[in-house]
Amino acid sequence: MMKRIIEVGLNHDMPDYIKKRIVPTNIITLLLLFIVATPFTIITLIFLPPLWLFPGAGIITCIGVLIANSLGGIKYSRFFVAALPVYEICLYNAYIRPPGETPIVGFFLIALGFVMVTLLVFDLREIRAIIFTGTGCAVPIIFWPLISEVLTLSPEQLTEAAGYIEMLKTGWLNYVTVTAGVIVAYGSMVGLAFINKGAEKESEMARSEAEEKNKALESQQKELEENLKKVEEAQAEEKKRNWAIEGIANIAEILRSNKDSEEIFDNTISMIVNYTKSNQGGLFIVDRNEIEAESKAKIKLQSCYAYSRKKYMEQEYEEGQGLVGQAYLEGEYIHMTKIPTNYINITSGLGEATPSSLLIMPLKVNDIIEGIIEIAAFSTYEDYQIEFIEKLGENIASYIQTNRINERTNKLLKEAQEQSEELRAQEEEMRQNMEELSATQEELSRKENEYQKVIADLKKEVETLTPKSQAKTATTQVN
Repeated sequence: MMKRIIEVGLNHDMPDYIKKRIVPTNIITLLLLFIVATPFTIITLIFLPPLWLFPGAGIITCIGVLIANSLGGIKYSRFFVAALPVYEICLYNAYIRPPGETPIVGFFLIALGFVMVTLLVFDLREIRAIIFTGTGCAVPIIFWPLISEVLTLSPEQLTEAAGYIEMLKTGWLNYVTVTAGVIVAYGSMVGLAFINKGAEKESEMARSEAEEKNKALESQQKELEENLKKVEEAQAEEKKRNWAIEGIANIAEILRSNKDSEEIFDNTISMIVNYTKSNQGGLFIVDRNEIEAESKAKIKLQSCYAYSRKKYMEQEYEEGQGLVGQAYLEGEYIHMTKIPTNYINITSGLGEATPSSLLIMPLKVNDIIEGIIEIAAFSTYEDYQIEFIEKLGENIASYIQTNRINERTNKLLKEAQEQSEELRAQEEEMRQNMEELSATQEELSRKENEYQKVIADLKKEVETLTPKSQAKTATTQVN
C-alpha cells in the first residue's frame, strides 16, 4: 500500500528526469503530512484553536498533491509541496509572535528546511521552475518582519496563548519544532545526497553505456566501412561487367552487320581501340591456305587503326616470328609494360612516342587460333580489360572462321556453278551435234533411198533393154 502511495503518478510516458522526481515528491508529501501538518494541527486545536487552519491547510495540501500526482499534475503539485509549507509556517509564526519579537526558532528551521525541498522535487533542467519556486519560498522568510507587523493575534488571544507560546519557545514543543526543522533540513540534505549519488551512478552507467555504445558504434562503423567497401567493390565489379557486356554487344552488332569482311574488320579494330581507350591497334588474320601449303603459318595484317586514322600497312609474320608470331605459337596473350625501343611508336599530328603498355591477344575458338589482336596505349591495361579482349577474341575468331568457311563455300559454289554451266554448254553442243548427226543420217538415208531407187530404175531399164538386145543379136546372126 505504502509503495503504491509513494509511486502514485508514476507514468512511463513521462521524461526520465521528471519520473525521478515523483517518488521524492511523494515521500516529502507523506513526511509533511505525518510529521508536521497533522501533529501541529492537533496541537493547535488543543492550545490555539483560531490558528488550526494553517497546519490544517498543510494536510489539505498534502492530500491535494497526491491526488494531483495521480491525475498527472506533477508539474504543478511540486510547487505546492515546496512553497506552500513555507508560507503556512511563516504566517503561523507571525501570528503567534508579538510585533518586534524574533520568530520561533523551530518554525524558522522548518521553513528553511522546506526551502531546500525545492532542489529535491525539481530537476536542474527545470531551472525556471527552481528559480520561481525558490524566489517564492524566500519572500515570506525575508519579509517576515513586515509580515509579523501586519499579522498578529489580539492581545487577549496572545494572553490566552501565552502558555502555548512559552512551550514553543522553551518547553517541550520547542524541542519538537526544532527537531522537526532539523529533520526537514537534514532530510532535504540526505535526499539531495541520495539524488546526487543516484545521478553519479546514472552518470557512471551512462558513461559505461556510452563507452559500450561507442565501442559498438566503432564496431558498426568499421562494419559499415567494410560493407561500404564491399558495396563499392561490388559496384566497381558490376560496372566492369556492364562495360564488358556492352562492349561485347557492340562487337556482336558489328560482326552481324551485312557489310563486307574488310569493312567489318576495320570497324572491329576501331571499336576495340576506342572502347579500351587505346591509342593504336592492329588485327591480324591467320592465312589457312598458307598453313596447308607450307609448314609454318602466315599471319597477315588485315586492319590497322591509330589516332582516328586508318593506316594500311603490308605486314606479315610467320609462326614464332616476333611477338605476334610468338603469341600464335604459344597460344597465350602477351602483356608488356616495358616496350622494347623501336618496336612500336604511337603516332599523332604532334609527333610519335613509345607506348606504356602493349597487349597481343590470340583470337581462339575451339583451341584454334584464327587471328591476333595487337593494341597499344599510354596507360596500363587492367585485368578486366585483358579479360574483355580475351572474350571478344572468341567472337571475332568465330566470325573469322565462319567467314572463311563462307568464302570457301561461296568459292566452291561458284566453281560448281561454272562447272555446271560448262556441262550445260557441252550438253547443248552434244545435243546440237546429235541433231546434226541425226539430220546427216536422215540425209544419208534419203540419199540412200534415192540411190536405191535409181539403181532399181536402172535395173528395170536394163531388164527392159536386155530382150531387145538379144533379138537384135539374133537377127544380126541370121543375116
